[in-house]
Amino acid sequence: AVSDDVTIAVNDKTNFESKSKRYRDKADEARQLAELASTPARRDSLLSVASHYDNTATQFQKLSEPRSAQGRKG
Repeated sequence: AVSDDVTIAVNDKTNFESKSKRYRDKADEARQLAELASTPARRDSLLSVASHYDNTATQFQKLSEPRSAQGRKG
């Protein structure tokens, strides 16, 4: 039924937004740890992890947007 589809879409959007925030938070945490890193190699590794988390967050954010907005941005 249509109402079921709408409910699923709303739940997916909320879930994707939640995951996006979670990965942004993890990226922030990795950047904070990078500031405290004892070696340049460890700092670079943590900054790379942060970048990957940011990319993942961006993908989840895009999934949470209306389909028409996804097509326009791409």
